[in-house]
Amino acid sequence: MNQKKLEIIFLGENKDNFTNRVFELASIEINDVFDVTHEELEELRETNYMFLVDDYNSQFMISFRKQTHGGKVLLIVELHFENDVTNKDFYNIKIAVKNALLPLFDTCYWVLDEQIQHQTQELYSLINKAENHFRTLIIHYMTLKYGLNWWEHVPKELKNNKTDRYEGYQKSLTDLNDINLDLYSFDIKDLTKIIENEYVFTVDFKINTFKNIPTEDDDKEKHLKKYIKELLKEPLNYELKQEKGFWNEFENYIDDIDEFKNKWDRLCEDRNHIAHNKVIDLNMYRIIKKNTEDVFKELDHAITKVANSEISTEERNFRNYIVNETKKLDAETQGFELLDTEDISNKFLDYIDEEILQVADDMLHFCEVLETYKIDKPEDILSDYHHTLIDASGANGDSFQLSIVDSMIYDDEGAESYIVLQLVTDGFDERYSITYLKPEMELNDSGFYDVILEESFDDSELQNSEGNIIINHLKGFINSQPDIDDDDDIEED
Repeated sequence: MNQKKLEIIFLGENKDNFTNRVFELASIEINDVFDVTHEELEELRETNYMFLVDDYNSQFMISFRKQTHGGKVLLIVELHFENDVTNKDFYNIKIAVKNALLPLFDTCYWVLDEQIQHQTQELYSLINKAENHFRTLIIHYMTLKYGLNWWEHVPKELKNNKTDRYEGYQKSLTDLNDINLDLYSFDIKDLTKIIENEYVFTVDFKINTFKNIPTEDDDKEKHLKKYIKELLKEPLNYELKQEKGFWNEFENYIDDIDEFKNKWDRLCEDRNHIAHNKVIDLNMYRIIKKNTEDVFKELDHAITKVANSEISTEERNFRNYIVNETKKLDAETQGFELLDTEDISNKFLDYIDEEILQVADDMLHFCEVLETYKIDKPEDILSDYHHTLIDASGANGDSFQLSIVDSMIYDDEGAESYIVLQLVTDGFDERYSITYLKPEMELNDSGFYDVILEESFDDSELQNSEGNIIINHLKGFINSQPDIDDDDDIEED
């Protein structure tokens, strides 16, 4: 019916005839956490037990296989699952199985997990991209600084430290053995060693002697060296004046070099976990993925900065203008808009005006018992991001106020801009976010920019089953006002 997607081995001591009770005890635990529709013991050998489960939005089978070896009991548990193993339901199922059975045993071993296989394949691909992006940054920078012969400036100790593994790799290539593979001779942690470290110290020392120090320079130097040799046996009074190394070289191209260094060191460790097929859980998967994506994004910006560092500001601005205009045209042909910050600001303001302010103006205009009300649409939210949109005072001393209290407009592709509205009325104070996700584009091999992340405008926080939350609150505010005496409005004949 279903394919085996997970295998766990549980191991425990065969105490108090545990081997004869293990299925009974395990069945209690499984039934306690899952909706079991059928379970049965294989009668012929009585070493196999199975459960059919309809739970976690899925139908699946859990099978047990028992092996007793002297004082040890092994329970081999398999999960047969036909749905997509990359979803959260499968993760919750396997953790539930582990948590249910582990208290019965001393330990368990993770043998097969197709979800982890998918996750590690994805993570290794991301880490591979980041690692090679790091090499790309080094090539750009070293070529810019030293020219085509930059390899000559790499420390000899590092160049001479090529491993037998690399030599075998190089000899195994056929179609790509004629390209430059210098940087691939280094392990990932050695890539930061291609630039020699340089330290400048100042050392203060004092010489106490009954002898006179010679005045001649040569004699003085010999005399000092003799005393310094003796002083080196004592603690030094020194100060580090200057430190230069790999990371110092990239300070101008990476926004926060210390933070990036920590993320890169973390990526190197994560690569080791993934490359050696270690078990990972959902939390570790998410952390590794986010860190790797952050590193790749920062490297991408750094490569661009290095590439642009040799051109003038005017040339760079012109190139960016051409690229942006090309992207806008390509986006339009795909049915999207590539908006700048002003356009995004206007998109938010037009929405607020059409969906809230115009409707509110009509409603408040015909409510004659209000003390005062004011509706004010800001001209822009780039400079005026704290602004009162609606301010109404009721006849009962109550009030209704809607304001823009926060906003952030991003011009970067793939960035999410937002605006935050605050609604304050008697006994109610709530904030609502409206977001706009700018499309992200990528240059394809044909020189055309493809939209790889579509734009989206999300006002879901303002909506419920009854419609626009703010408008509904305004209706309630107006309806709470006292009625006007109809006789006052009827002219006597």
